[in-house]
Amino acid sequence: MLPADTEVLAVQYPGRGNRLREQPIASVPLLAEGIASALPASDKQDVLFGHSLGGHIAFEVAQRLPVRKLVVSGIVAPSKVVDLGYRLLNEAEGIERIAALGGLPPEILDDPSALSALFPVLRSDFTAGETYTPPPDATVACDITALIGDKDVLAPLERVSSWREHTRANFDLQVFRGGGHFYLEDHIDEVSACLIQVCNVSPII
Repeated sequence: MLPADTEVLAVQYPGRGNRLREQPIASVPLLAEGIASALPASDKQDVLFGHSLGGHIAFEVAQRLPVRKLVVSGIVAPSKVVDLGYRLLNEAEGIERIAALGGLPPEILDDPSALSALFPVLRSDFTAGETYTPPPDATVACDITALIGDKDVLAPLERVSSWREHTRANFDLQVFRGGGHFYLEDHIDEVSACLIQVCNVSPII
């Protein structure tokens, strides 16, 4: 658990949760612009955390706002993005790919109507991730910490290590053994300890 005095702000993308009626945004820069403009002004030194696609979005936010540290999880460096063509899959194929990664709970997998409602959001995520083409020399001024599971087929070590090229400060890489793309679910205590160390009781977004 994070310290009690740590302020945590969670981001809700369009098309999800209490923003379900909004159209999903299939663009990393546009999502980052929305987040940067929505965050309250702060004189604190914030830490950004993003998993998977959220890592690239957080990287873009860190280019727009002054932050102290950026923590990216389960995502390759911006200069190492590979177009896997997931955005071109039909509904059944797309759901199958995500399910194979362990990204969908059983109650969703067993509900065809829920899967159909979810797929447009998944396709939007696929599109945002696969069409993200920042300048290869894009950097941030803050420290970057990258977290991955050693069994993550979407974020292999060699392409995650290249995050070091995208910071003008310090870089750290932590690998969690036996974890796939959603390694966080099985390593919650270790990830929490890592975040406590990284945040050093700073606010985390």
